Amino acid sequence: MALPHSYVCPVYLLLTLMTLGLVSSAGGRVSISTPFSKTAPALGRQGDKLRREIRFTFTSAESPPEPVPPSILGALTKITLYRMQERAWDVLESGDANAATRQLEMVATRLFALGEVQLARSAMLEAGRITKGGDPTAGGRKELKYGTRSLTITSRRKSHD
Repeated sequence: MALPHSYVCPVYLLLTLMTLGLVSSAGGRVSISTPFSKTAPALGRQGDKLRREIRFTFTSAESPPEPVPPSILGALTKITLYRMQERAWDVLESGDANAATRQLEMVATRLFALGEVQLARSAMLEAGRITKGGDPTAGGRKELKYGTRSLTITSRRKSHD
């Protein structure tokens, strides 16, 4: 789309002034007054001279980013919890019981912070079993897997209802 001549000249002039350093790039205001002529045969006017003043206000600072909506942050937190508990089981299967314990303890801490006390207790119980050299229970693994997964499902349902 081509700009009308009356707009191109002031924009070109502003860019030229900025290039020459006559207008600070740190910000400010610039007013450009440009003459142009218009013809309106229906009104019997030929070549009327008009002036158009164009004002530019610019700043060097970027506007602050928009904050992330709490619903998105909450959903990401819940998805992360699901992935963290899955990672804990993967680490345990690779033979690193200490790392798996730490991972489950972090999951439990975050679950407590979300108010998911029962799931947090299950994570702590499984971490304790692993610390003592035992294996996690099938029920505990299942409760954590499906419990953390249901957190993400219920948050999606609440946001669409």
